[in-house]
Amino acid sequence: MLYLTCVLIFIAGVMAHGGIVSYNIDGKEYIGNPYHLGEMIGNGNPYSPLINTPDITIPSIQRPYYWYPIEDYTSPNMTCNYNGISNAPSFHAPVPAGGTVHAFWKSEGHPNSTFPYYMDWRHAHGPILAYLARCPSDSCANFEAKGNVWFKIAQVGLEPTATNMQAGDSWTQTYLNGWRDREEGWRVQIPKGLKNGAYLIRHEILMLAGNPAQSYPNCAQIMVTDGGDKQPKGEELVAFPGEYKVTGKSRTMVWK
Repeated sequence: MLYLTCVLIFIAGVMAHGGIVSYNIDGKEYIGNPYHLGEMIGNGNPYSPLINTPDITIPSIQRPYYWYPIEDYTSPNMTCNYNGISNAPSFHAPVPAGGTVHAFWKSEGHPNSTFPYYMDWRHAHGPILAYLARCPSDSCANFEAKGNVWFKIAQVGLEPTATNMQAGDSWTQTYLNGWRDREEGWRVQIPKGLKNGAYLIRHEILMLAGNPAQSYPNCAQIMVTDGGDKQPKGEELVAFPGEYKVTGKSRTMVWK
């Protein structure tokens, strides 16, 4: 595997919050599942007006998460965010092998948005990655996804025209909100021929402008259909935590 080492020099302490607020999978919209969504709806959000009032009694495919970044790469929260256990044991989004999972970090502006408040993504520097982990049964209920169970299916980083890694428009992450008329969010294709069954899909944004770099993982439950017999090889599987290493006083971050 290829090892990439990235060192960016920024002012320490860069901080913001964010996460996936909704998914469009095989043409159907699924609301995100931040821990404080119910509180936001019940008490109001002083920073953002109410867009709509979704029925939060409908289970989400997304495992619960907090907005805050994870900066300890050895933390169990690296797997699926803060205590990201399944709260919807039987709810999975069906998607055919070869189909698309479209994740949104911005809540307003794309068709059929179901998230109740305006949220968007405020960072620019670093890659966006997507992994799958096959659940051991026909459901991802109570599956903690520990150890070498994850395989990467997609990654974007620097734009093809980028010449300066520190420039805000050099990274694809910059365009998640639809800046410069780009499509909002990020589309990931489920591998064609992938074996049918229940999977966790793990999106992650690495924000390299912090010291240390910040991780924003989100996991959701999907059910792959119309697939084949393809499965990842053992050497293609990685663990979270465990995939990232921090070396030296510069806190260089290394990912595969």
